[in-house]
Formats: sequence, C-alpha cells, structure tokens
Amino acid sequence: MDAARGFSRGTPPGSDDGNSIVITLQMLYVLEYAQELAETFGETRDAERYSELIERLRVSIPEHGWNSEKQLMADTPQHDRFSQHANILAVLTGLIPEEEQAGLMHRILEDDSLVQSTYYFRFYLTRAMNKAGLANEYLNHLGPWYDALALGLTTFPEHPKPTRSDAHAWSASPNYYFLETVAGIRPGSPGFETVLIEPSPGHLERVEAVMPHPMGNVEVKYNVEGNQIEATIRLPEGLNGTFSWKGRAYELKSGEQSFTIH
Repeated sequence: MDAARGFSRGTPPGSDDGNSIVITLQMLYVLEYAQELAETFGETRDAERYSELIERLRVSIPEHGWNSEKQLMADTPQHDRFSQHANILAVLTGLIPEEEQAGLMHRILEDDSLVQSTYYFRFYLTRAMNKAGLANEYLNHLGPWYDALALGLTTFPEHPKPTRSDAHAWSASPNYYFLETVAGIRPGSPGFETVLIEPSPGHLERVEAVMPHPMGNVEVKYNVEGNQIEATIRLPEGLNGTFSWKGRAYELKSGEQSFTIH
C-alpha cells in the first residue's frame, strides 16, 4: 500500500478535527469489552456509563457513516474516503446485521480502491472474517506474508516497504491464527478452563498442531476430505471441552480420542 492510498502518519482521516468514524468505531469496540469487564467485576456505575455511550454510538455511527449507495461504512461524515478498516470494525461491533456481514466482507476484500489493511490491522481483518463465517477463506488472504518471504525475509516487517523494522511483533498474527482459526483451538470458557476446538482448514487436507496450555499441550491431527474430517485430539489431564465441525458439537475429555465426522 503506497502512502497516497494509506492513512497519513498512520492515522485515519478526520483524526485531527474529531470527525473520524474509524476512531469512533475503535472506541465503540473497546467500550463493549470495557462494559463486559465492568459487569464481570461488579463495577456497576462504570458498566452503566459504558452502556450509555455504547447506545449513543450505535445510533450515531451508522447515521453519519453508512453510505447506502456504496453499501459501505465511510471513514468520515463527508463520505469522501473509504477503507477496509471502518468496515472491519463495523462488522466486529455488530453494526452490520449478521446476515449481511459475509457480503460486506467479500466486498471489501475484492475492492482494491479502498484503503487496504497492512500487517497490523489484518489481525482485525481476520477476526471480522471469522465473525462473518468466512474462516475457511483465511489461508487465501496471506498475500502480504508471501510477499515478504519472496523478498528473502525470515521475519515479517512492520508494514510493506519502505519499512523501518523488518522484525515486528504486530506482523506475526499468522502464528496465532494458524492455531486459533486453522487448527481451531481456543478457550471454551474464561481462563481457558475448557477448550473449544473448531477447525477451519480451508483447502488443507491435513493439519497437525500443538498449542501450549497451563495443564499441558493440546494436540490435534486432522485428515479432511470434503465435509468429512478424521480427527485425533489429545487433551492434557484435567482439561475437557467441545469439538465442533459443520455445526455439530461433540464432547471432548482428557486424554486421546479419535473420531470421523461426515
């Protein structure tokens, strides 16, 4: 992404005058997590305040940002700039109805006239794809990482060239998503007290992965053919959870278990 099509100095339009829909969406996204934390820890006054702000933003953002003609969220109330970023956040905050999220994600993935996400924001791009039901398409969107490998890099840069850092932590999201999305290993309850395993292997026919857990390693092996999966799961002692495939759920227990699902 060249500077002309990106965000100047890394900040979206409207940042200087307080009219950035992208930053307002980020605020909404954070407030929703803050409200959940406040409720969990009994901070009732904070939770009520966050809830009030959330409701105001959920009305004002679409009112000022949604462009009916383009069927996209704009970056500013003037609707003169559009980015993947605003639309990713609109999906993550649920401003886009669930039944419309996949269509919107396909539009922003295919429209290269939008300001494109680079390494850092692709963490959220993938999260939005997963929320929209497109997890199996994740492996088709690793182009920036393949580009870096083609340059001879053995670590990943901060952003596409020119870059000031050729080994940047925020570009390492595939290390997370290969386990969380492709292998499908994630917490099933707070504190990872249980595990949910819901693989999205995409075009892969075979997957093997190991994820560290406080109780030991979670190990998975899959052989996939169409809608059929042969799975071998090993959970450490004391850990149980759920395996999910194509909308069907199966109980998992400590130790090794194998099964075939059609």
